[in-house]
Amino acid sequence: MVLGADIEMDLIRRGIEDSWWPRMRDQDLSIELINGAANLDPPSPLARRDLKFFLTCYEIINGRTTADFSQGERSNSLNRLRNVVDRQRKWDTFGPENKRDYCR
Repeated sequence: MVLGADIEMDLIRRGIEDSWWPRMRDQDLSIELINGAANLDPPSPLARRDLKFFLTCYEIINGRTTADFSQGERSNSLNRLRNVVDRQRKWDTFGPENKRDYCR
């Protein structure tokens, strides 16, 4: 709740959309904007064209959709991420004495 702020509600709405879109997308966060007695339009990150790329990536990463290769979307970088995760898992299984040798 922001009381007595002298900030335009459109800026607050945009800031909420910029920062909280993942939670809003997953319906983990509900926001109401009220100015005086009037309810204003709620934040809507799905309607923002500049967030479309991030929303699409988020959907692909969470398995809700697949990459559309005809639109230039790629998923190869996710494979690199898996390699990093696999390497971290190996790292976590080593004792402190072996980690020193593994880094050489």
